[in-house]
Amino acid sequence: YPGAVNIVSLSNPGGISKSIQAIGLGAGLADYSDQLATYTNDGSLSTQNALIYGGSADGWLDAGSFAPVSNVSVEGVAPFIVTVTTPSVWKVSAPLNQ
Repeated sequence: YPGAVNIVSLSNPGGISKSIQAIGLGAGLADYSDQLATYTNDGSLSTQNALIYGGSADGWLDAGSFAPVSNVSVEGVAPFIVTVTTPSVWKVSAPLNQ
């Protein structure tokens, strides 16, 4: 939902982590405006990553430095927050362990 904070989770019962590149989240996001934050799943909910999507050319960027990032994973049962500027749909085929 645009202008809203959308709490998302892979909800993978096996708890398998996936990289944000592997789950294809960026494909439905607006370049240089939509954001993603990942959190720890240890009870503290500390922010692990704050990212902005730079489009297919730049990929995921650190929201503070705009430096490219790679190997950012989301734990299978950990929440992440996506903030979007326009309506978008993201689907991942089950099972996530494939």
